[in-house]
Amino acid sequence: MKTVVKISPRGRITIPKELRDRLGLKAGDYLLIRTEGDKVKLRKIEPIEKFAGILKGAKSYSDDEIEEMIEEAIAEEGA
Repeated sequence: MKTVVKISPRGRITIPKELRDRLGLKAGDYLLIRTEGDKVKLRKIEPIEKFAGILKGAKSYSDDEIEEMIEEAIAEEGA
């Protein structure tokens, strides 16, 4: 599907209903936004609250460690 959307003065865009329906996107969903060159990519992600409690007793990580892991994952995905 290809469509053109206009960025509002507040920097917002509207994802067309047909695309939201096809991808199962709804109000309140989270999207990861990243760039690749001059492209902007959006990907639906699950909120952390959905997974609360499944890692009880697991190793905890500092904020710096988490940020580093996220950056590594994004770099690997782009490679």
